[in-house]
Amino acid sequence: MEPIDRRLLLGAVGLASIAALSKSSKAGPLSPPPGAATSTGRTLDEVYNKIPGANGTGDGRIPIPGGAAAVTLALPGSYVLTGNITVASGAALAISTDNVTVDLNGYTITSPVTAAATLVIGGLLRQNVRVRNGTVTGALTGISVPGASNNIFLEDLTVLNAKTIGINIGISTSRNNVVRRCSIHDTGSTTTAADGNLTLYGIQTAGSTTRVEDCSVSRMLYLGSGTPTINGIRFTNFTSSGNIISGCTVVNDAPITGLGIAGPGSIIGMYRNNAVVNFSSPYTMAGSWVNGGGNV
Repeated sequence: MEPIDRRLLLGAVGLASIAALSKSSKAGPLSPPPGAATSTGRTLDEVYNKIPGANGTGDGRIPIPGGAAAVTLALPGSYVLTGNITVASGAALAISTDNVTVDLNGYTITSPVTAAATLVIGGLLRQNVRVRNGTVTGALTGISVPGASNNIFLEDLTVLNAKTIGINIGISTSRNNVVRRCSIHDTGSTTTAADGNLTLYGIQTAGSTTRVEDCSVSRMLYLGSGTPTINGIRFTNFTSSGNIISGCTVVNDAPITGLGIAGPGSIIGMYRNNAVVNFSSPYTMAGSWVNGGGNV
């Protein structure tokens, strides 16, 4: 028997493979279905911001409807606002438990100027709470965290027209709280009544390892009687460490008697890359505060 030519054998195997592939390629239709092509997925914006789908299926978060009723979140979870909230009295939104994330989803919550605060993260000890992406208006304090707090994150928020304090977060025993990319505007008395020597703050914080990053405070107002003490950003706790004020802007549209960025001397912290405009005392950072440079 003649020996088999290896080249002929390999060629035969190759032809058989091509035939098999050709046969399998005919298993389905080559033409697309009729009609315009449509997306079966979600946009990058929807994925990034986790916006609930138009078909109502959402993304697993708990919706908070808009309206005129105040909302209290008493159970842990992830929430998303689906409309503006405007209340006639009290806080528009209160968080009374731990382990809560709230996406304001670009909407606005509003309380009257007589309310203590528009957004309250309250209780003896609150921890692991994150609020982001929306606008808070009105009340004596825009956002208030009146008790000891750990791991509170306030991010990408606009706070408007608070009567005395834009954001007030934590007390002396608080730890690891962050105010990041927040804008506080038009803080001050909104009445010509005799308010009497008020102390106004754009952002007031306390505790250790607290960070205020990339925030802006602008247009501190006062329309009442007396002479107020005006503070753009101030750390008020006298015994804390590891605090940072970084990349912030404190500006008034006209020269004003007040403290731009301030902290008592017993705090150990750093301030860097900040800008203060039209405040009589741009930086009042005593004792253990370290000037990290870039402050103007």
